[in-house]
Formats: sequence, C-alpha cells, structure tokens
Amino acid sequence: MDAIIWENNRLRLLDQTKLPETIEYIECDDYRIVAEAIKRLSVRGAPAIGAAAAYGLVVGAQKIDATDRKVFLERLELLPVNWAPPDLQQLTFAGL
Repeated sequence: MDAIIWENNRLRLLDQTKLPETIEYIECDDYRIVAEAIKRLSVRGAPAIGAAAAYGLVVGAQKIDATDRKVFLERLELLPVNWAPPDLQQLTFAGL
C-alpha cells in the first residue's frame, strides 16, 4: 500500500485517518485538496507531508495557464504553501 500515488498526471493520497479499518485514497485534482488533506492529518509523517506538499505544488502548477515562463513562475509563487498541520506550524514559530 502506497501513501502517495502519482499516476496519469493525478495525485492520490492514502487517507491515513481511515486506517486500519479502511484503505481509502483522496483524489487530488486541486492543490487545495492536498492542503486540506495535510491540515486534517490525512497525510502523516514529515517525509510524506513534504512529498505531498511538493506534489500539491505540481497539481497547482498544472492548472496555471501561461505560455511565458516568467508569467508562469509569478503565478506559481502565488500558490499558498503553508500547508503544515497546526502542530508543525507551532514548531516552526518556536524556531525548531
């Protein structure tokens, strides 16, 4: 069972809140779905959170309609990236 699946330009995240009773994946076709999955702890563990966030940016980047590289990068920078669960955000503010 994989926690993160990237297949056919689509992201699927294992919903770890359903384990061990059910194996269910969250279909992520929007970066906001990825962010919400991370925030509600459907994705757990620092490596998985980091990988899911990176894939979330890819999902967001796929939706950017720009032919010019500069415009694309400007729009990419507008995507929010503060997707850490609240406990990790507190550690960041504490300087850890």
